[in-house]
Amino acid sequence: MEAARTALQPLIEKVWRYCENIGIRGRTVIRRFSTDHPQSLGGAPIRDQVAIEHFVEALLEPLFPARFACSG
Repeated sequence: MEAARTALQPLIEKVWRYCENIGIRGRTVIRRFSTDHPQSLGGAPIRDQVAIEHFVEALLEPLFPARFACSG
């Protein structure tokens, strides 16, 4: 998941620059996707770049398997 997050960082920065340039703030972005699991719906207000990063994190979480600690 860390690799996906790192790869998406330039896109997040580009989206935020776009939002700043045209004055988009406080809008709610709706995420809707479907995997093998039931469809997920949710929204997030975009106030700053960190909000976009949290939004992307929420999109990535269901797509990656949970990490389990190994006892040895």
